[in-house]
Amino acid sequence: MLVAVTGASGFVGRRVVRHLRDAGFSVRAISRTIGAWEEGVETATLPHPSASLDEFERVLNGVDHVVHGAGLTNASAETPESEFMQANAELTARFAEAAARVVAGRFLLMSSIRAVADAGFDGILTPEMPAKPTCAYGRSKRAAELAALARYPDANASRLAILRLPPVYGSGMKGNLARMLHLADTPYPLPFGALRNRRSLLSVEALAAAVVDLLQMVQTRQVYLAGDRDPVSTAEIFTALRAGLGRPGRLLPVPASLLKTAAKLAGRSEDWQGLFAEQICDSSALADDGWRQTEDPRPGLAEAARDFQKSKS
Repeated sequence: MLVAVTGASGFVGRRVVRHLRDAGFSVRAISRTIGAWEEGVETATLPHPSASLDEFERVLNGVDHVVHGAGLTNASAETPESEFMQANAELTARFAEAAARVVAGRFLLMSSIRAVADAGFDGILTPEMPAKPTCAYGRSKRAAELAALARYPDANASRLAILRLPPVYGSGMKGNLARMLHLADTPYPLPFGALRNRRSLLSVEALAAAVVDLLQMVQTRQVYLAGDRDPVSTAEIFTALRAGLGRPGRLLPVPASLLKTAAKLAGRSEDWQGLFAEQICDSSALADDGWRQTEDPRPGLAEAARDFQKSKS
């Protein structure tokens, strides 16, 4: 079977391609720039969201399943919402429409927990929870979900699966975890020792395995969440990263209330809210359907930090 993977050249996409190949699938890697791939991987250029539907159908010609992971994630705070909407919602709408017409198999949309809750949400995230995105990125991811749902009516529900992701870690990780890694890679004490909130993270390898599992299922549910079995605190994340970097933990037990006040005075409340929030993904639906979770993310975080350290030498 041939699987099209959009965003194939990215941090997540390359792992997905490898896991699909290892599972016996043929792969068409679709990305903005055609990089070097091992023999046997087909390649195609990612169409612009404004391209004709014929162009999207052309890159999906002969494909059995689609894994859609292309989009805009690691933008600055100044990125206009229109850019998020174009790269995430509009691109998803075009691919979903084309796939619904020419691809007989499954359309798997890799989404984000930000589609339903902001970084400051405290509680358990479930597949059924009402969507209340508050940031431009989250609103664009929710719009992408709605666009895909509109193109796959209930009668074809099993042809569409949405996988909402928490922060994903691994060598070359992006986003807030990468920023935390750079902060950990300093000799200075950090004031996060008292932050014992629990947060779900996801190993990039476990994510890629989940993609394979979802394509191999005869029937799927419409929405899944994926997260490692054991949540970790902000303090544990920094401790693991510093261990991988070969640095002592050096975390000072500053109360969260003082850190929140300092963040507010510095105008950084929105940037820091994820450090304090307790967000746990209910991944039971995916695990019940056969997916094997990573148990403890701390060894993987340390390994990602070691790889980062090696890349600098």
